[in-house]
Amino acid sequence: MIHLPMVHISNALTTYNRAKVLPKTLDSLLAQAYGDFELIISDDCSSDQTEEVYREYVRKDPDREILSERREPQEARQPQCR
Repeated sequence: MIHLPMVHISNALTTYNRAKVLPKTLDSLLAQAYGDFELIISDDCSSDQTEEVYREYVRKDPDREILSERREPQEARQPQCR
Protein backbone atom coordinates (compact mmCIF):
# COMPACT_ATOMS: atom_id res chain seq x y z
CA MET A 1 0.00 0.00 0.00
CA ILE A 2 1.29 3.44 -0.92
CA HIS A 3 1.10 6.10 1.77
CA LEU A 4 1.00 9.62 0.47
CA PRO A 5 2.15 12.42 2.76
CA MET A 6 -0.51 14.72 4.14
CA VAL A 7 -0.46 18.07 2.43
CA HIS A 8 -1.37 21.33 4.12
CA ILE A 9 -3.44 23.48 1.79
CA SER A 10 -3.97 27.23 1.89
CA ASN A 11 -7.23 28.59 0.48
CA ALA A 12 -7.33 32.30 -0.28
CA LEU A 13 -10.68 34.09 -0.42
CA THR A 14 -10.97 37.71 -1.47
CA THR A 15 -14.18 39.54 -0.77
CA TYR A 16 -15.83 42.93 -1.14
CA ASN A 17 -19.39 43.67 0.01
CA ARG A 18 -20.48 40.02 0.00
CA ALA A 19 -22.09 39.69 3.43
CA LYS A 20 -25.19 38.03 1.97
CA VAL A 21 -23.35 35.24 0.11
CA LEU A 22 -20.29 34.85 2.33
CA PRO A 23 -21.92 32.38 4.77
CA LYS A 24 -22.72 29.96 1.91
CA THR A 25 -19.16 30.26 0.61
CA LEU A 26 -17.58 29.74 4.03
CA ASP A 27 -19.90 26.85 4.90
CA SER A 28 -18.96 25.14 1.65
CA LEU A 29 -15.22 25.60 2.22
CA LEU A 30 -15.39 24.44 5.84
CA ALA A 31 -17.44 21.35 4.93
CA GLN A 32 -14.77 19.92 2.64
CA ALA A 33 -13.79 16.33 3.34
CA TYR A 34 -10.11 17.25 3.49
CA GLY A 35 -9.94 19.41 6.58
CA ASP A 36 -6.24 20.15 6.97
CA PHE A 37 -6.20 23.58 5.41
CA GLU A 38 -5.93 27.19 6.36
CA LEU A 39 -8.39 29.76 5.09
CA ILE A 40 -7.07 33.23 4.35
CA ILE A 41 -9.75 35.90 3.92
CA SER A 42 -8.84 39.28 2.46
CA ASP A 43 -11.57 41.92 2.71
CA ASP A 44 -11.03 44.91 0.42
CA CYS A 45 -12.66 47.41 2.78
CA SER A 46 -16.28 46.29 2.44
CA SER A 47 -18.93 48.79 3.47
CA ASP A 48 -21.55 46.16 4.37
CA GLN A 49 -21.42 43.51 7.15
CA THR A 50 -18.83 41.33 5.43
CA GLU A 51 -16.27 41.80 8.20
CA GLU A 52 -18.79 40.87 10.90
CA VAL A 53 -19.72 37.70 8.99
CA TYR A 54 -16.20 36.32 8.70
CA ARG A 55 -15.25 37.44 12.22
CA GLU A 56 -18.19 35.37 13.51
CA TYR A 57 -16.81 32.30 11.71
CA VAL A 58 -13.41 32.90 13.28
CA ARG A 59 -15.04 33.21 16.72
CA LYS A 60 -17.23 30.09 16.30
CA ASP A 61 -14.36 27.83 15.22
CA PRO A 62 -11.22 28.85 17.14
CA ASP A 63 -9.48 25.53 16.36
CA ARG A 64 -9.74 26.13 12.62
CA GLU A 65 -6.95 28.16 11.07
CA ILE A 66 -8.83 31.12 9.62
CA LEU A 67 -6.73 34.19 8.98
CA SER A 68 -8.45 37.42 8.05
CA GLU A 69 -7.46 40.93 7.21
CA ARG A 70 -9.34 44.05 6.27
CA ARG A 71 -7.40 46.14 3.83
CA GLU A 72 -8.06 49.83 3.60
CA PRO A 73 -8.48 51.25 0.07
CA GLN A 74 -4.98 52.73 -0.11
CA GLU A 75 -3.48 49.39 1.03
CA ALA A 76 -5.52 47.47 -1.53
CA ARG A 77 -3.88 49.46 -4.32
CA GLN A 78 -0.34 48.74 -3.08
CA PRO A 79 1.41 45.83 -4.83
CA GLN A 80 2.27 43.25 -2.16
CA CYS A 81 4.51 41.06 -4.30
CA ARG A 82 7.67 42.34 -5.86
